Amino acid sequence: MNIAVMYADVPFSTMGPDAMGFLPGGFTMLHGVSKPKSWRKKFLRSALSGVPPGHSDKQFVANLDGPIFPYSKARLYRMRLSTNIAALIGRFYRRG
Repeated sequence: MNIAVMYADVPFSTMGPDAMGFLPGGFTMLHGVSKPKSWRKKFLRSALSGVPPGHSDKQFVANLDGPIFPYSKARLYRMRLSTNIAALIGRFYRRG
């Protein structure tokens, strides 16, 4: 359905593909299309295989501190730490 909306000649919404983070220029709600999804991703393992965390992964982890708390404080700390280390690794090592 997303592809149909993107290629239709009639406007379905005033927001374009940039609103979901598909194009540069801002976002309303990032839509992570990669697999595994951000809540299942092993950020360090992925970065060591050459795939650093993407923008939607970073935003997912950055917005986990409320109002609903799906992870304990310790798990959230480890997740943020691994995301930051994975992003650092990704600056120097990427697949392809």
